Amino acid sequence: MASRDEMVLLERVFLRVGTAETDDQLQNVICKFLPPVLLKLASEQDGVRKMVMELLVHINKRVRSRPAVQLPVEALLLQYQDPSTSPFVMNFNIIYLKLGYPRLPIEKQAELASSLLECLDGKPLLHQEALLFMLMPVLSSMEIPPDPVKRKALFSFTKKARSVNLFMDYMLDMLLLPYGTTSEVRPGQGASDGLIAPPGMSEYALKRVTGENPLSPEGLEKVHCVNNTYKYHLLILGSS
Repeated sequence: MASRDEMVLLERVFLRVGTAETDDQLQNVICKFLPPVLLKLASEQDGVRKMVMELLVHINKRVRSRPAVQLPVEALLLQYQDPSTSPFVMNFNIIYLKLGYPRLPIEKQAELASSLLECLDGKPLLHQEALLFMLMPVLSSMEIPPDPVKRKALFSFTKKARSVNLFMDYMLDMLLLPYGTTSEVRPGQGASDGLIAPPGMSEYALKRVTGENPLSPEGLEKVHCVNNTYKYHLLILGSS
């Protein structure tokens, strides 16, 4: 597509986003156009990439001030998993996954949890840790099929040893995190602002399991309950 044509299309999207008045209108525009707009970040034309960045800044302002607006999480996941997607575009995919996934109803988050696990393989470490942080509060809501074949399909990521080790290490760090730790962290503060790692945990491990928006003590308790039953550990070992 010619650069001028791309610019015209982006201008139309800009107008659609800017004129969306209700949450539903904004959501419809975002869900339809965000994934293809992100792909334009790989354009060879500087003017196209610059306009995309301006559009994303505008989208961010609109979406972050409207927590009820849903993002196209499933489409973003597919795009993130696509091997033809450039690393630069993937960096933006993960940003919008982090924003959109927690907004989904918990049932939908649980439904997509296995897709998040599938995304772990071969991704940058910061992306992997972001995916796992999103996943942790959802584990207790996942429905585990009694049928071994369906269970293996649900946890198909266990075929990849590196993903399994990453998942297990992250869960064990979560298990070491005391309940009171997260109550000391304000949303957006992160673990690097004066928190002391508990015994057995490094400063790095503390930072990665508290994230940018630490779990509430109640959310952390749910994660601990899943860990303490060893349900997921046994399922992983049994599926290997």
